[in-house]
Amino acid sequence: MRRLGGLLLPAALLLAAPAWAEGTNTPAAPIATAAPAAQPEFDYAIANGYYATVTAMSGITVPEAPAKEQRIKLKDVEGFKQSAKVRMLLQPGRAPLAVLLLGLTTDGKAPLAKLWQAQLYEAGCHVLTFDSVFRPSFNSVSRHGVPGHLETEALVVDRLVAALLKDPAVAGKVSEIGLLGASYGGMLALNYAILAEAGKTSVKPSRVLVFSPPVSMRSGSRLLDDYAEKDRPQFTLTQLGKLGGHRPVAAGEAVPFSDSLMRGGIGYMFRQDIEEAAESAQELYGKSLPPEPVRVGGGGSYEEGRRIFTRYVEHVAYPYWREQGKVRNLDELWAMGDLRQLLPRTPAGVAVCLAADDPLNEAKELEELRGLAPAGRLKVLPRGGHLGFVSSRWAKARVQALFK
Repeated sequence: MRRLGGLLLPAALLLAAPAWAEGTNTPAAPIATAAPAAQPEFDYAIANGYYATVTAMSGITVPEAPAKEQRIKLKDVEGFKQSAKVRMLLQPGRAPLAVLLLGLTTDGKAPLAKLWQAQLYEAGCHVLTFDSVFRPSFNSVSRHGVPGHLETEALVVDRLVAALLKDPAVAGKVSEIGLLGASYGGMLALNYAILAEAGKTSVKPSRVLVFSPPVSMRSGSRLLDDYAEKDRPQFTLTQLGKLGGHRPVAAGEAVPFSDSLMRGGIGYMFRQDIEEAAESAQELYGKSLPPEPVRVGGGGSYEEGRRIFTRYVEHVAYPYWREQGKVRNLDELWAMGDLRQLLPRTPAGVAVCLAADDPLNEAKELEELRGLAPAGRLKVLPRGGHLGFVSSRWAKARVQALFK
């Protein structure tokens, strides 16, 4: 997650208040918790996917901490090079454990993390939070490899959770485990669920809820490249800075930004995050991002070379994981981030929620996904952008029903 002025954008691969515009794996008897209210009607009102995305974080009212957060240092996480520090909200007795898997480079102190902590604790859950596995802050501790191999990252999270369940502060207090994922963290949760169903993890979650995973990481990367390369150059940093800290407009008011400016802002922020990940990959693993080519005619090759998201996956992540024997070809790597291939393989207890106007998705690919999704596992919302709807009453009720 990066900041431009006051602007915080989800990193994803990423939230909003009302506005209007065009266009352990050993289950036990669950503890008695307050039942959530009946699922309300979908109440998110912003009708512009770009605006829903850029006003996402500013649309969240960060709640007061419902309990004292405990910092736990896990010293013996399998494969980790250093002790891992995690954040926990612990119920006084035995309870379900909700594991938060955040967006691309989101840290465990972000507004979304705090929102979900409060909602889940209120629903009677223990809550585990840590920085995104994609962040240099996490990778420098785990040293699990170049970020971007979702199956490996799912197994890394599994080892972290397994270590937590043995910690004296937590041991014997967990009745079941659920995953709550956002954007890239949602893809991570789905990979975890599939591996767990195949018996490849130490911990098997009973419930998985995912918000705004891109339908296709490959297509989402291409769209973000378009925003960064085509829309971003049209605006100065001062103009982009107007998005910073902007509160959603009131009912009946027009969106004060052009779609192109909002696309440029989204592309700019994500590009910053990928550049940071690439720098970390070079420092930790010796894999560097190829330089952007100089424009010398043949605009096609120049444009393809400039595309930082695609260049990162294809020239940093893919070569590393091929050398490790974890993928045979590029398509295998991209497939780990494709809902059309993941969702049909998920077990019962998995639910994916995304918005029809998410600017990281292609409409035709979303329609393909609708036809492939097993019954009851996909909810396509009429609006909400990329994670914009998480601040709604509907989303709160859905989160608090994770173990119901």
